[in-house]
This record gives sequence, structure tokens and C-alpha cells, in this order.
Amino acid sequence: MLVASKPNHKPLYKSRLFWIIPSAILLIFGLIYIGVSIYGAYTFTQVPARSSTFSTTPATYGLAYQEVSFPSAAKDHLTLRGWWVPNPASQQALIIVHGKEQSRAERLVLSRPLWEMNYNLLFFDLRGHGTSDGDHYFFGQYESWDTVGAFNFVKDKGFAPQSIGLFGTSMGAATSLLAMGRSSEIQTVFSDSSFADFEQMVTERMPIEKGIPSFFTPGIFTAGKILFDFNVDEIKPEVVLKQLENRKIFLVHGDSDTVIPFSNLNRLKIAGGSNIVGSWVAIGADHTKGYNLYPDEYLTLVKNFFKNNLG
Repeated sequence: MLVASKPNHKPLYKSRLFWIIPSAILLIFGLIYIGVSIYGAYTFTQVPARSSTFSTTPATYGLAYQEVSFPSAAKDHLTLRGWWVPNPASQQALIIVHGKEQSRAERLVLSRPLWEMNYNLLFFDLRGHGTSDGDHYFFGQYESWDTVGAFNFVKDKGFAPQSIGLFGTSMGAATSLLAMGRSSEIQTVFSDSSFADFEQMVTERMPIEKGIPSFFTPGIFTAGKILFDFNVDEIKPEVVLKQLENRKIFLVHGDSDTVIPFSNLNRLKIAGGSNIVGSWVAIGADHTKGYNLYPDEYLTLVKNFFKNNLG
């Protein structure tokens, strides 16, 4: 008598395919995530091609100047370059800190008015910008040390620390605020259009500016930290402001800023507390365009702030 044998079917969860297929999918997804993260970290910090010449110099505005160089105060001591515009009648100096993908020439249009306010001036290129050394930027992490290096350069010329002020724009504004946390000697900053928290801002804007879903942001930041020592935890001006005492800071922001949202102004004001001695809202102004729309009012604010707060 023949007896039918039972079919030898294994349960699905014991099948190799049950485990191989999802594992392969996870592996492929992981490799894609890692690849996008590395690519994002590289492109996010890589400085684009830049010119080694300038179409304008302080001489364009009738000012004598000197080509200067000095080391960053960062651990890599990169060489930074700039223009020193002396004012023999003054014992005070302003350091102009430019924005991302700009150069020492960004605010050169203000050189004559600032010089006529009776200040010596230092316009310099942050790392990876203009003619300074470096091929990556760090959105303030190391640029803040560059700014300390610029401050030390001016101080070594015989200027008292309390007589040296910083004038920063956009990333340069955030960099100047961060520099206050690097050096207790930096007491006075005019900040135009700074962000409050770089990590939060980029997470919100990455899909808009880079076309990369914010889902990849943590991976990009992790890859940046591993590959380039890029640490977003060090790029939070509002955190630094909470730790400062007895500083003098003036904040400017356009209420129509499409790059760094206007809400950053209030966050910095709250974080800075009594260190914020004044602020100004440029009505209808896009990013860093307050001077363009209201040049006379803008210059008056700059003049009064430094006059009242520099030693």
C-alpha cells in the first residue's frame, strides 16, 4: 500500500529569501545613505573656485592701505590675508568680518564712512575665501578662531583690546559672536544678519538650498565631523551668548530675510540678555540689505554704537 508523503515545505520565516531580500535592501539603502552623506559633507564645506584678484581696494575709495597677513588662532594656524587701512589720528580699530563665499571686499563700500568716523580698519579674508589659505569653510567653527587671529593682529599693533570692535555680516556676524566665546578680550560686536543655531537652520533649509532631504542632514553632519572635523555643536551663537557677561552687542536683521529667517534676531536677543545693547529691524530688507535700503540710518547706528561702546 502506497502512502502519500507530506510535502517538505519550510515556513516562510525559515527561508533564506525571507532574510536575504530585506537585508540586501537595508544594505543598499545604507550604502546610499552613507554615500549621500559623504558627498553632502564634501560639497557642503568645499569652497568653490575663487579669484585671487580684487576689482576694488581701499584705494578705490581714496584710502591708503597695506597688504597684511597673519595666522589664524585656530590649531592649524592657517595664513590669513587682508588690508590694513591706518588712521593715524585714531587709537581705535574695527575689524570687518565678511559672509560666506564673500571676501574682504564685501563691505568695502563702507570703508570711507568708517574711516571718516575715525577708525583704523582691517578687512581680511576668512579661511577658504579671497586669498587666505584653506579649501573648506566651517560656517563659524574655525572662522571664529580666524577672527581671534585678526583681533590679535590688531592688538599686536598696539591697540588696547577694549578699543577694537568687530563688524560682522551674515556668516561673519555669527562668526563674530562665536569669537566672543573664544576670547574674553573681544567685547564689542556689531552683528548684521546672524543666525542663532546653524544646525537647526540648515536642517530646515537643506531641501531648499541643496535639494537634499533633511533626512540626510544627521549623516552629512556625522560625515563632516569624521572627515573634516566639522562640528555643528560649535556653531550655535545663541548658546555662546547665554554664557557671556559684560559684552556690548548690536543686532541688525531685515524682516524680509529669505536666507536667515528674521526669527533669529529675537532668539539672539533673548539669549544675549543684557549683553544686547540695541537692535534694529530693517523693514522690507532681504538678507544683509539694511544698508542698501537705509544707508544713512544704518551708518548712524554703526557710528553711535561704536562711539558709545568702544574704550
